[in-house]
Amino acid sequence: MTYQQILKDIKQRKFAPIYLLHGDEPYYINKLTEAIEQNVLAEHEKAFNQDVIYGKDIDVPRLKSYLMQYPAMAEKRVVIIKEAADFKGFKELKAYWAQPNPSTVFVIAHKYKKFGAGLKAIEKVGVVFESKKVYENKLPNWITDYLKSKNRDIHPNTAILLAEYLGNDLSKIANELEKIHLNIPDGQQIDNGIVEKYIGISKEYNVFELQDALTARNYEKAMRIAYNLSANIHKQPLVLILSSLYGYFSKIYLAHKNQSKSDADLAKALGLRFQFHVKNYRRAMKTFPLVEIYRCMALLREYDLKAKGLDNASATHGQLLEELIFKTLNPVAHAN
Repeated sequence: MTYQQILKDIKQRKFAPIYLLHGDEPYYINKLTEAIEQNVLAEHEKAFNQDVIYGKDIDVPRLKSYLMQYPAMAEKRVVIIKEAADFKGFKELKAYWAQPNPSTVFVIAHKYKKFGAGLKAIEKVGVVFESKKVYENKLPNWITDYLKSKNRDIHPNTAILLAEYLGNDLSKIANELEKIHLNIPDGQQIDNGIVEKYIGISKEYNVFELQDALTARNYEKAMRIAYNLSANIHKQPLVLILSSLYGYFSKIYLAHKNQSKSDADLAKALGLRFQFHVKNYRRAMKTFPLVEIYRCMALLREYDLKAKGLDNASATHGQLLEELIFKTLNPVAHAN
């Protein structure tokens, strides 16, 4: 079942006896767990009918006793085991997987890794949901869809900017989007100006604008952005900037390899949500022929290692960024 299907059933009070929520992305696991906490029991029923326990603090006999209790003045009981990856006794629950207590809603919040033995048995009687990480190239879509669910519209470039700035921590992204959602009037499109006001991402000095300056070989603008990012490196860590630039040059490389394709097919090959971005990559191919792409990607790997302390005695992350952009636009400087 999909996240949306499970959430819909929970809100319609169609409860399964077991919910196994596992995988690398904690955001969906947290949201589904919260939905169960909010929808199964009324507030006055929770004191006697809801147990929230932690994997490292519970043993098998005590867990079984929670699961087999019957509700007190309520239809259901809720047992939630958080940090379930720390619990080592799931193999001893085979009998429970085969015949769960129908009046108990058992939630296994197994974050950051897949569940092991018992998964297929649980699928037969309950709900199993694997929460997977969202790939970086899918984040703008995720941001757009999240806001659409709240009847909000976001400019495509702004969605890309947010994805590049915030990384792939969905909880962090959702929190920042909520900040915007609660502070702007209905019907107002979210653009770079709004993002700058409520999140603090500069509409002028950001990685997205840096990529445009590199594509245009606008040395003055690129270095101005690099200096600004350098001065505020605590807000947007070098590791995120390097990741964004690596993704940028990787897409230019793919564009070279697929340049004979139509715009629609090239957009698909590059994983672009909007076809109009193709023209930017066709322009970037002229700025950066393949030999330059290889050089720039080697530079990025070099500065990634320097950021981690290799062959770098004293340069700050801000200084490394300035050097990187200077060398990116000056092949001779790189050669020296």
